[in-house]
Amino acid sequence: MNKLSVSVVFLISSLCFLNVNAEEESIDQAKFSPVMMADALHLVIEANRRVYAKTIVDRLSNKHEIIGTSEHFLDERNLALPAQLFRLGAESVDETVKQQDKLKFSYSLKSLWPIRKKNGAQGQIEKDGLEYVSEYPEEPFYANDISGGDKELVAVYADIARSESCVDCHNTHKLSTVRNFTLGDVLGGIVIRINY
Repeated sequence: MNKLSVSVVFLISSLCFLNVNAEEESIDQAKFSPVMMADALHLVIEANRRVYAKTIVDRLSNKHEIIGTSEHFLDERNLALPAQLFRLGAESVDETVKQQDKLKFSYSLKSLWPIRKKNGAQGQIEKDGLEYVSEYPEEPFYANDISGGDKELVAVYADIARSESCVDCHNTHKLSTVRNFTLGDVLGGIVIRINY
């Protein structure tokens, strides 16, 4: 190998090394928008809900009738409804988020027709978001909320009835104000809030 070849190899190796180090540094400095984070969180939340509804609830409760679903699943030794599993996860995340200062976010299920009032829209932005996804279920709604002092992204995604247990609960619950839901209907919205 001549001196020029050695110099070229050295130069290429150095550039590759610098590029790798630059990529490592950029991982820590990478900027992700709050919207990108909300979309990613929604993707994970929705995938988990879909898998639970289809592979657990629909299969064990609706198809094979091995075990039922119930609002009082702990007392009745039944499966949690998909919305209840969602809320348990959201409460667990809230506890973890409160214990650290790096990342502040929350997620919840809200509805224009909530079974429980606490699950209704909190503020005009959530109401606007729930109305929007009810009309355009394929499109998320995004808005900034500064009413709490911090800058916060509010992202709302349609909550679609994917399981008969969702439809049955909303149609038969004594506190329900709407009783004509069918599979595929919008029941409300998944509200993700991210401080930034």
